[in-house]
Amino acid sequence: MGDAGISAAEFGSYADIVVVANNDQLDVAEIAGRFGAETLFVFFNRPDAVLKGPFGRPSVLVLRSDATGALVIYKRALKAAVRWLEGPEFRGAINLRVHESEAFSPAAEFEGVAVRFQDLTTYFEGFYPQDRWPSSGFAVAVWLLENVRARIHICGFTGRRSETQKVQLIHDWGFEQTVLRSLIRAGRLHEASTARRERTAAERIAARFPEVTPDVAAAAELEVAGERIDGMNHMVDLLWSTTRGVRKIDGFFRALKPKKRKQKILEQAEKRRVSDKP
Repeated sequence: MGDAGISAAEFGSYADIVVVANNDQLDVAEIAGRFGAETLFVFFNRPDAVLKGPFGRPSVLVLRSDATGALVIYKRALKAAVRWLEGPEFRGAINLRVHESEAFSPAAEFEGVAVRFQDLTTYFEGFYPQDRWPSSGFAVAVWLLENVRARIHICGFTGRRSETQKVQLIHDWGFEQTVLRSLIRAGRLHEASTARRERTAAERIAARFPEVTPDVAAAAELEVAGERIDGMNHMVDLLWSTTRGVRKIDGFFRALKPKKRKQKILEQAEKRRVSDKP
C-alpha cells in the first residue's frame, strides 16, 4: 500500500475487497453474506465495535498510528482489537501512517500478531486539503481503488459522529465524502451498506417536478447549504466570543494537571530522537 511496505500484488487473489468502517449501524454479518469466497474484508483499529462475534472470513486489520505509534498498542487494546478476527482466515495487521507526525510501533510490541508496515505519508500530496490528513478508511479505500484490480466496496463511510464513534476534526470529512460519492456515482467505487442510500433533496425535487432539472435543483441545494453554513459560522463566532473567559479559566487549570502518559511517551521519543543525532 503506497510508498513502502505492502505491494498491490498481495491483494491480487481477491475478486472483491470490502472496506468496513467502524460504524455501529452496520450489520457486518449480513453484508459479508452478500460476497463470495474470493473476498477480503478490511477492518480498522477496533473492529470489536462492529463485530458481534468471531469473523471467519479472510480479513486484515489496519492499525493507524499517531505520534506515539499504533493507537491500539499505546492504549493497550490489541487483544480486544483482534479477538473476533484471529483464526486461519486472519491475514494479519497493517500498521499505517498517513502523516509525517505519525510513527510506527516496533513489531515486537504486537504480541505475536503478524504485522506489516505501510507508509502513505506522501501518497496524497497535492490532492488532500492542506493542514488536514486522510482518515484511515479513506486512505486505504482510495489506495486500493487506484492500485488493485479487485472491485472495491466501502460500507459505513458516513463522516458523521455516532453514539460510540467520534469524528476526528483533523480529517476533512466533507472532502472525503465528496470524493467517495463522486467515485460511486462514476462506477469506480461500490457501496455495500446495510441501509439503502437516501436520495438527495435535488433528486427528490427533480423526480416530483419534471420541469425542474436535476442541475437546477442541485444548484438551489448548494445555495441553501452555503447560507446555512454562513449562519452556523456566525453562531460559532458568537459563541467563541462569549466563552473567552471560560476558556481562559479552563486553560489555567489544564496547565496544573500532571502530564498524561501519552505526553510522557512523546517526550521520551523526542529525547531519543535528539540523542540519536550524530
